[in-house]
Amino acid sequence: MADDPLLPLAPRQLRVLGAAIGSSVAAYRPKAGSDRLPRVPEQVLVALVGELRAELDPQRSSPGRVHAHARVATRAAVPGAFGAPGLIPTEVVGLVEQARAGVAAAVDRAPHRSDAAIAGDLLIAWGLLDDAAQADAIADGSSERSLLDALVVRGGQLLRDAVPERWTPWSTLRLLWRMRQLPGLRQRFSAKGLRSRGLRAIPVLGAVPSAVGSWREMTAFQHRLSTHHRAIGL
Repeated sequence: MADDPLLPLAPRQLRVLGAAIGSSVAAYRPKAGSDRLPRVPEQVLVALVGELRAELDPQRSSPGRVHAHARVATRAAVPGAFGAPGLIPTEVVGLVEQARAGVAAAVDRAPHRSDAAIAGDLLIAWGLLDDAAQADAIADGSSERSLLDALVVRGGQLLRDAVPERWTPWSTLRLLWRMRQLPGLRQRFSAKGLRSRGLRAIPVLGAVPSAVGSWREMTAFQHRLSTHHRAIGL
């Protein structure tokens, strides 16, 4: 994880995501001849929801977000920290910030909603899944298929090729973002396959506000999440 690009998360939060990856990979036991894919993305998302939810708890001295932004500022000052032009994973940062907004909205509407249920909400709001029951089952692990299994019918070999050789918090969250671009997933997403912007070159100084994602993307995400919450009666 030390070699991952910078994320707007504290080191402790990254360790939690790393532990979720470890347990998911260890539990991956496909049967001979099976083409099933691991449950890593959804389990990392559930862990991320838990960490972002803890940031909202006034009873906990949760310095995670402050620490994360301080970490951004510190490493941004180091020449070459992200390569010669100054690169940070803008799309992944945007995904994390959307997750923060989504977790806050879900907790405000339904304080006792589980982390897995909130993760399911995010899968719907990101347009990765359309069915709330399926999203909940995938997030809480009760579905026979993983998120990747559910999406492979839309992305086929493109999705399989996008599965990282090494699972890390960054590669997992990046895959979650890239899955939104699968052909046929939604008309609003690109029909050009998994052509991800990946690491976008932007100036290191002042990079964090730029990396959070466009106002339009955040507004659209919040609208989809609110629509989903109303549909399920929250």
